Amino acid sequence: MINIKKIFIPFLTVLLLTACSSQVPDASTSSPGPEYGTALDLPIKTAINEIPLINDSGEALNLNYFKGKTLVITPIFTACDDICPLSAASFGAAQDAIIDKDLTSDISLLLVSIDPKRDTPERLKAFREKIGLNKNVSLLTGTDQDMNKFWDGFGIAREITESENHAGHLDWFTGEPMTYEIVHSDGLFFISKDQKLKFLRLGTPDVSGLIINEGTKDLLNPEVVDKLATPVAGGWSASDLVRILSWLEKKSITLL
Repeated sequence: MINIKKIFIPFLTVLLLTACSSQVPDASTSSPGPEYGTALDLPIKTAINEIPLINDSGEALNLNYFKGKTLVITPIFTACDDICPLSAASFGAAQDAIIDKDLTSDISLLLVSIDPKRDTPERLKAFREKIGLNKNVSLLTGTDQDMNKFWDGFGIAREITESENHAGHLDWFTGEPMTYEIVHSDGLFFISKDQKLKFLRLGTPDVSGLIINEGTKDLLNPEVVDKLATPVAGGWSASDLVRILSWLEKKSITLL
């Protein structure tokens, strides 16, 4: 599976005019340098905060449910066999660090589906178990219409390619042939407690510094498994994620 490297962000055109500090400070509470991404200060539209979502326990909620917490949001689809499981594993490593600092009441990490047709709550729950995520990482889906509105609002591009059996792959959850694939852009969206987009990091996950469990490897194609220890040029790591959270929370958070 190949992910689009470009990202379309209609409501973030200001991004082109915004830059982080050119400094790379040592203090964990200082603003990250530009290599970490782009600092912003854009309110999330009310309509986006109110889009209905469903978690992997079947509970209905929306982004307003998380108001008062710092959020990190990234797109996934559970039929993905390269990028998405690694994004989820990176969130898991970050969440362990958040738990260690007793910040679970302040920070939530959200993996939000771009494939609601397949990503039912039951499937998301099975994906959680494969990756080994605890309940402090939220896996969310919704209707086709609602999820399209959600990701259009964040400017994530998606494209579906269909075939009778995409690349000869079988679905890990159903055992049935894969009839379509989704190509999408990637990024991390950091949202403050007052529901403003404060930081944007584009790119795909770099897990070269993480130990990836067997359940996660089961979801990956062999080519990706062979390259897990290889750094990803321009990729974001779990340590980058907690570095940005340290700045937002003004508290030092480091990977365990």
